Amino acid sequence: MNSRLEYLIDFIERRWGLTNYTLHKHTVLQEVNAVNETKYVLCTEWLPKGVDGVTEDDVYPEGAATIELDIHEQTFARVNFTGGISFSDQSYSFSHQTEVIKWVEALTGLIYRKSFMRERKKEQSYTFKSCIDEIPTYPGGLIQVEWNEQNQLTLFSKQGVFVGRAITKEEMDLLQVEDVYDLFEHQVDRYAIPNFEQQVINEVYMIEELFVRHDLKKTYPYSLLERPYVQMNKPLIWMKAGERKMVRTEFSMSREVSIKTAIENEESIDAQPITKDIQLRVMEVVAEYVSSFYPNDSGKWMFSLMYREWGLLQAVVRPFENREKGFRAKLVFMIDPRDFEVLNILDTSDFAMMYESFKKLGDLKIHKEEAVHALWKHMTLEPYYVYDEEEEHFVFCGKLDCKKVILANSGTVLDEKDL
Repeated sequence: MNSRLEYLIDFIERRWGLTNYTLHKHTVLQEVNAVNETKYVLCTEWLPKGVDGVTEDDVYPEGAATIELDIHEQTFARVNFTGGISFSDQSYSFSHQTEVIKWVEALTGLIYRKSFMRERKKEQSYTFKSCIDEIPTYPGGLIQVEWNEQNQLTLFSKQGVFVGRAITKEEMDLLQVEDVYDLFEHQVDRYAIPNFEQQVINEVYMIEELFVRHDLKKTYPYSLLERPYVQMNKPLIWMKAGERKMVRTEFSMSREVSIKTAIENEESIDAQPITKDIQLRVMEVVAEYVSSFYPNDSGKWMFSLMYREWGLLQAVVRPFENREKGFRAKLVFMIDPRDFEVLNILDTSDFAMMYESFKKLGDLKIHKEEAVHALWKHMTLEPYYVYDEEEEHFVFCGKLDCKKVILANSGTVLDEKDL
């Protein structure tokens, strides 16, 4: 075994009191976080001594431990004891919030209310979220701590991005409500939300969340993608249809790497920038394929966005029509960055067609202007720090949001969660 690897495994065993455990297996994973940093994580799995091992169905016995360590920072990303049972020889005092916070600070090196703050508390568990001086951050991070009745740790999890260092403060002028009305109006749109149980479609007006920089010079979209991406929003236009066919080439989604690669701290290919030249090449490739599938639809498809994942370039293409659909069909092209060959194409149109026959609930009676006026009363503007990829640091913003929706067939105002 590599000496560095041996040292790290021994460090994990001592830190978590695993004298009653045997190392079952270990792997080294390469990850890229939401701010484009390459991380190397040692994942270890431990089985209690004298306990039957893992079953053929990959079921771990109660008390088995999974522990993940950032190799270079030597901070822990996850500690989990299966079934809420631990055979560790360590126990902790988690009687009060202060004790939990001090324990998290000691383990992570983060400072409470500077880099993390409480999100919620339940019996025998706490959840904290990332912040900068008690202002939440995006992309964010979560810390979870759980323990059993014997005050033994059963779960520690640290996910996402935390700013563990002081940053230069920007002007903290909060945006004025009237400053964002035009942006709010632009973000309100009509969506068709399918109800699969009743096989109907609810048409509603709602807002797409948006982060607005404090000086109004820039906005940042809210995305479910937990990785950097390039927003393209360009129409695909062709003079001549292509002759490509759908491809389904297998490729590896494994993030496992050698300990040598991890020690050398190589930058992941998924962390490399997507240059203008790459964007143009990918656009040419996807246009050739889309024109092959839909030869008469030039200008009707949009190259929406692209990002890197699994060592491949991922390009998302959507039709311009059916903008109000709750789930819009899309094509996702998985492209080899070395030669720009398409390895696989994910087509979600079959899923979108599932509700093509659904009946709309009533006729459209409310127009956008009325919806904007009604939703504006429920608008929220919450302070946030948002990561700017170009400037490579967090900037002070307001999160423009609204938790209400308007039924387009009646004007009824509902909570978003009640849809």
